[in-house]
Amino acid sequence: MPGPYILDTNAVIYYVGGEAKVLERIIPIMRSDAVVMLPAIVITELWSGTQTSSTEISAIEAFIATLVIIPLEMQIAYKLFLGSEKDIEDAKHLYNMFKDKLDASLLKEFNKKLKIEEAFKRYLA
Repeated sequence: MPGPYILDTNAVIYYVGGEAKVLERIIPIMRSDAVVMLPAIVITELWSGTQTSSTEISAIEAFIATLVIIPLEMQIAYKLFLGSEKDIEDAKHLYNMFKDKLDASLLKEFNKKLKIEEAFKRYLA
């Protein structure tokens, strides 16, 4: 089964909630050797949503524990790499929202790997 796969907030909610169509797609992927990733911002979105029961929280935490978490620093760099107006706005938003919590050296490393140092300087520095 090819991959990697990146899940969004809805995929996690529907998976944990037992939505049949989502389960049909995600269970075979989870049982394969494919890498399944979750952007760190999705975790933030999951916890900032509506009231969640302790059972749902436990199920979400157990599911998240099986995934590779993509750090915010990578998300910001990748959005700049994509370069569309929307992606640049997303990068700016994430950067400004989490600026005090970001690992500057990790962000610099991702910027270098994606060769977007100039875009970072132009839009975020």
